[in-house]
This record gives sequence, structure tokens and C-alpha cells, in this order.
Amino acid sequence: MSGAAYWQARDRSRADALKMAGKLSARDKGLAVSSAARGLVDEVRRDQTRQRRFERGFLSLDRPDENGVMWDYGDCGRAMRRMFRDIDAPYRERIRSLRFAAAHDALHGHPELQRTLSAIRRHRRREKIAAALDIPVETYVKRFARICQILGPLLA
Repeated sequence: MSGAAYWQARDRSRADALKMAGKLSARDKGLAVSSAARGLVDEVRRDQTRQRRFERGFLSLDRPDENGVMWDYGDCGRAMRRMFRDIDAPYRERIRSLRFAAAHDALHGHPELQRTLSAIRRHRRREKIAAALDIPVETYVKRFARICQILGPLLA
């Protein structure tokens, strides 16, 4: 249902309710007015509760926004981005491999730095990298700084 259709249906139902109210007796009109007033008072009281503040924190998807546009129930393009990511995965992996090979070649003549670079690629955390190389973390930090110094122009 589009936003315009929603507002048209709302106006039609309001007009139908007014026609129905015109056919009521005086007693029924009084009951309808008092029940509507009590309903408003109950809603105001409920608006003051913690539960209502909690509920207002959620976006209502069954009503249109202030411009009358109905909410889109889509996945915000996640499926499309996932598809593109899957298509691009071999290309990205190839670029990653080429960049690693270039960095490895730039460290030619420094076998301990080449081993450190390989360990960095295999592991993420500093402690695991140092453990894989069987060196203290301080030594790893020094090697990493030396790698960054040598590869500085390549990383930019």
C-alpha cells in the first residue's frame, strides 16, 4: 500500500465513522464521547510509563512516515553487497597475494623479516605472531618497526 492510498483509506474510514455517529441516539453519542475521552486519558497515562518509552525506541514498520511513504521492508541491499563481495573475492585475494609477494620481495636479504611478514599474514594478534616466531613480543615490535621502515614507500 502506498502512502497516498493509506491516507485515502484513512479519510474514508473517518468519513464512515462520522456517518455512523450521525445515526446514534443521544445516549449512545454520550457514551461514545466519554469512552473516547477516557481512551485519550488512558493513552496519556500510558505514555508516561517506562514501558511506553521503551516501545517508542522501536521503529514502527506498519505505519507510513511523516511524508506518507510506507517503510521499505527490504534488507537494505545486504544481499546485493554480499553477491558483489562473492564475485570480487578471487580478485581481492589475487591483489592481496600480489601485494604480499611485492612486500616479500622488498625484504630480500632480510630472512628474519620475511619470516616475520609471513607470520603477520598467517596470524592477527601480536602475541600469536611472536609465539609462532618463537621470539619475545619486544623483538617482534622491533622487527615490525623495521618492516614498516623498509616497506614505507610500498605501503603508501
